[in-house]
Amino acid sequence: MQKASGKTLCDVLIEPSRAPAGSAAPQVQPYDVANMSLVCIDIALNGTGSIREKATDRFNACHMEHHALLLWTNGTPTDWFPYIEFFDQRFTNNSTTWTGNIIVQYDPYSNAYPSLPKLPGISFDSPLVSRSGCTTNPAGHVPIILLPNPGSQDAADFSLSCSVATGSVGAKIPATVSYTGYFPGATPAPFSHTLSSAQAVRCDNFRGNIGAACVLPNVAGIATFDMTNPVHYLAATGYLYWQVHLQGYPGYLGPYGYGVPLVYTSNASVQTANTNTACGNFTPLYAGDQCDEYPFKSTTNGASGKQYGVGWGRCSIPGDQNGQAGSVLASAYRLQHITDGDNFYAQVVGDVALPPVVDRCTR
Repeated sequence: MQKASGKTLCDVLIEPSRAPAGSAAPQVQPYDVANMSLVCIDIALNGTGSIREKATDRFNACHMEHHALLLWTNGTPTDWFPYIEFFDQRFTNNSTTWTGNIIVQYDPYSNAYPSLPKLPGISFDSPLVSRSGCTTNPAGHVPIILLPNPGSQDAADFSLSCSVATGSVGAKIPATVSYTGYFPGATPAPFSHTLSSAQAVRCDNFRGNIGAACVLPNVAGIATFDMTNPVHYLAATGYLYWQVHLQGYPGYLGPYGYGVPLVYTSNASVQTANTNTACGNFTPLYAGDQCDEYPFKSTTNGASGKQYGVGWGRCSIPGDQNGQAGSVLASAYRLQHITDGDNFYAQVVGDVALPPVVDRCTR
């Protein structure tokens, strides 16, 4: 785990502004200690050794946050309570409704305020996830009660349903958790916070053959091509060949980390310019071959305005394999609701020796 100021992330307090001096009644003030994504996350190393979070599923989200609540009296912190929130959201493919839960538990390991006594307990009122334009069920109040005992936890289950106009792509909607904390002898202090950007949801209904659905648009999509699949193995191998030879390793996702993501575009002019640049002077290697460009024409990473062998490449691929690979890509766009501006990776799998494609891909 990364360190900051000699402490782990779970122990670092984001310094709050002080409570108002001279306040007569105890005032509860919430402060985030730290937050991190958890579970549905892979950690990948790139060529520079830096780390990024990469969720592998645009339909499932998991997130954990560490918090500390302080009780102030007359401008002085007197008591505190550390706790952890875990959010789990489970989407159904091609649906605008999904389920999830919030689990809150006492954190016995936090030492943010070691000199202060712990509060005897706290309770939260209505700690449900809400999003603009969506309906949360159950509505109303779901209490969560915690005691300062190891293992103390409580949970609330919920479901959300969102609406989106036919033919449209909705805005990205951040998730917010709003609730009121109750402490013995203290004034209730309502507060809310927004989950990480990876939890933002976008609903769309612009693909008539799929229907309305919601996804996590800030999670990169993944189109998977298989070098062991006889119907598109040459195309898949060609993609991997260019991924490891082009600057930035565009679209690469594999055992050695990841490259720059591909970015989808539906702009017909951009797609035409990409194809004209990559395939305008193409000569097939064998009869029946077609020009298979990489990065794909449907990306802003495409060939237009870039140098061959640096920003783009192409392979001479049998027409049927080119078509099958195109179907895999189109299916990923459709089923993962990838639309303009969305990042995605072209993951090439298959633990086999690379078929000879140098003659096909250096043209």
